[in-house]
Amino acid sequence: MMDLNYHHLRIFYAVAMAGSFTRASEELYISQPAVSVQVKALEEFFGIPLIDRSRRVIGLTNAGEVVFDHAQRLFNTADAMVKAVEELKGLKAGQLAIASSTTPGDYLLPALIGRFKGLYPGVEVALEITNTPGVLRRLLQNEIDLGFVGDPLDHRELDLLRFRRDEIVVFARPDHPLVGPDVAPAASLRDKVFVLREAGSATRKWAEEGLRELGVSYKVAMELGSNEAVKRAVAAGLGLGMLSRYALDIEVASDALSVVNIQGLQSQRWLYLAYNRRAHLTRAQQAFIQLALEDAP
Repeated sequence: MMDLNYHHLRIFYAVAMAGSFTRASEELYISQPAVSVQVKALEEFFGIPLIDRSRRVIGLTNAGEVVFDHAQRLFNTADAMVKAVEELKGLKAGQLAIASSTTPGDYLLPALIGRFKGLYPGVEVALEITNTPGVLRRLLQNEIDLGFVGDPLDHRELDLLRFRRDEIVVFARPDHPLVGPDVAPAASLRDKVFVLREAGSATRKWAEEGLRELGVSYKVAMELGSNEAVKRAVAAGLGLGMLSRYALDIEVASDALSVVNIQGLQSQRWLYLAYNRRAHLTRAQQAFIQLALEDAP
């Protein structure tokens, strides 16, 4: 029997993870036909179909599920091997993969990574910005070393550390009637139009919980997939917005946007650092965690 081609296995694994030949080809930077050919070669090696192509959305056959499960364990073991060797080098070399939701990822981690690189220039740091469910999925699949989120991830396989205290605030254009030195009553938000983050965003969850506790009705005019898009929509006069104070520092300082102080609005939260408790923490991970928590209140 011929030896297993690990490149073919890696391509199949990417297709199974992406749920699409097209998305896998984009992630791997190779053509879709090339992806299909290499998955077909793996199926010929095993002598059985691994991908169910009869449906519009591809799925795995029973044999495909078995191969995927073993491939995941194999690649996790390979990653652990690389990290173990990097440990022998100390912090003069190594890699650190981080995924973060938008608020910590856009406004807190760039400066933190800059400080870390100043201390350990030989360690390569990759940061991916995604939503909270995406961070959770990547942590559980051991695709990243550390995750940063705006919502507590309640999962038995994760350890969660408080990173920074945050507050979700209402904001508007400086010429909005609610903007002023005084605290606006909660009733002033009744039936107001809001531009909010998309469903599934931790920011959206905390924003709506804060409004719900005020007991006011409101309208959602737009749902947008990034903090920057929300700020631009509010600046264009499309409604009020609700985001983290961290997301508004520059705009508030330059008078491009203004925070609206609402009486009784309680929308404070913690931002969290998370990691897979079953994974071995490398020196790079330990050093980054220690640096991240230095300024934690």
